[in-house]
Amino acid sequence: MICHKFPNVPSSLNLLLLSDLHIGANIELGLLQSELDWARKNKARILINGDVFDMILPSDRKRFAPSTLDKDLQGVDDIINKAIDKAYNILFPYHDLIDMIGVGNHDAITKHHHIDPVLLLIDKLDKRILHGDYCGILTYKKDYKVFYHHGWGKAASINIKSFSQALNLVEDVDMIWLGHLHTRMVAHSSRIGTNGKLRDIYFVRSGSYLNHYQVIDQAKIKKSGRESKYGQEAAFSPFGLGGIKVNIDQNLKTTIIL
Repeated sequence: MICHKFPNVPSSLNLLLLSDLHIGANIELGLLQSELDWARKNKARILINGDVFDMILPSDRKRFAPSTLDKDLQGVDDIINKAIDKAYNILFPYHDLIDMIGVGNHDAITKHHHIDPVLLLIDKLDKRILHGDYCGILTYKKDYKVFYHHGWGKAASINIKSFSQALNLVEDVDMIWLGHLHTRMVAHSSRIGTNGKLRDIYFVRSGSYLNHYQVIDQAKIKKSGRESKYGQEAAFSPFGLGGIKVNIDQNLKTTIIL
């Protein structure tokens, strides 16, 4: 994990919390770009909590399906290189806003492929950007702490059990941010601080950009065959897509922007 404090932030700070981009697969790119444009317009700092890449590769006989690849990755042998190039092209116009890019289970291919695609992406984008590892604590303003963890477990119905588990991992934070389950949600609670005052804690989970329930017309199916959709075949609920927009004002009050 990493711990980092950002100096010199504005009195009213906007954050765009992203995860589960799954670049390299067929994703809702228009949604992602609209959120990145919001960050540019509102001078938001961008944080990415893992699964930047899909990285389901041909050697993965259980999960790989050529039809699920982004069109720019189809028919090429250097899929990892092309996925990094694709991520670079999407994110470079906003590189000056990105503070951290972390690793998710889909990015963690070092063990089998001896490469860290997140590190290579950061080297191409902007070496200033933090490599976020799988989890960490980021401090903005005087003492506003965000604990992030890419997440764990398998997709399930919407619940906050994982947030309860996260509370056992960390204390003295203002926000707990998870990804991984593709369940976009926000919850709020409070804890009694050592000074006897209540401390607000926000629980947020950013969604993904994979839409498992896209309608495919008959002409496309009969020409190219059906596309394999893991979430559809496992009957996962169609959870909300996209990231989480946050404002932290000069008094450290948190507002979730929907």
